[in-house]
Amino acid sequence: MQITRLKQRTIMFSYDTFSVCGHHSYVILGESFNYVLDTGCGSKQMQIVKDYLVSLKETKPIIVINSHYHWDHIWGNCAFKDSPIIATTKCQEMSHQYYQEMCQNNAKFIQGDVTETPPTLTFDTSACFKEDGLYLYASRGHTPDGLILYDTKERILHAFDNIGDTLDHPVPDLMDSKEEYLKALEFMEQFDFDILTSGHNDPQTKEFIKQIKTEV
Repeated sequence: MQITRLKQRTIMFSYDTFSVCGHHSYVILGESFNYVLDTGCGSKQMQIVKDYLVSLKETKPIIVINSHYHWDHIWGNCAFKDSPIIATTKCQEMSHQYYQEMCQNNAKFIQGDVTETPPTLTFDTSACFKEDGLYLYASRGHTPDGLILYDTKERILHAFDNIGDTLDHPVPDLMDSKEEYLKALEFMEQFDFDILTSGHNDPQTKEFIKQIKTEV
């Protein structure tokens, strides 16, 4: 387990879930809210996030953002039952559709309590928190329900699993077509950022997207 400050208000939480790649969630310390990006594998991992916020004397309300429906990104939602949980409309549908199957097939990875806690606020194309300079966009490729988050204040693009898990495997598994994924990469390239984050890979720069495009 490691906690890393990427910039002044962006914190990366790295868990020892997998032996072959990393596993990260993020916190953005906003003006009115604190944002938790993905909730890992259960309440135990999210207690680390909560305890860290307490250590910073952060008492602002929490908004949770789910990047897509996969179990290692949503199981900890139950630790934030009193908080809004935001995702794409498709993520809300797919997380419910596959929840029990994901629990049965991946039970060995459960960390603490896991109770189905679906997103409560959804969007189809885009959403934003203007006061904190955060913009969310639906992004297909890895899954049909994914999103990316652009932080205008710290020039960070949170791509989540829209990029591959390791440097040696920059292209993620694709549920959508390669054409759909290339559109997503081209869309991401439009943003002005100097850090590219992932659900599993180490933080990269914008150049990493160019590398991915050569291997799709």
